[in-house]
Amino acid sequence: MIYVDYDVGDLVWQQRYPGGVCVVIEIIDTPKRFPELRHDYCWDDDDFPILRVLHPTEGVIEDPSYYYTSIEVATKSGWIDLEEEER
Repeated sequence: MIYVDYDVGDLVWQQRYPGGVCVVIEIIDTPKRFPELRHDYCWDDDDFPILRVLHPTEGVIEDPSYYYTSIEVATKSGWIDLEEEER
């Protein structure tokens, strides 16, 4: 499991298609806190923590945290322009 420095309510940048600013709804550290994954073998131990986020076009989704980065890192890296995102 990797360490993530996100909290519920944080804005994060989705680094996979389609990309976009998302709101963290929940952080799932282990399958025990996410019972619907007990029979879902798509998640590996390396995928945790899983972020449940609200995406502007995908709605509420769950993804491994490695698909997300902070807005600060995304902005400094030139991946997003916050002024354009606000339009």
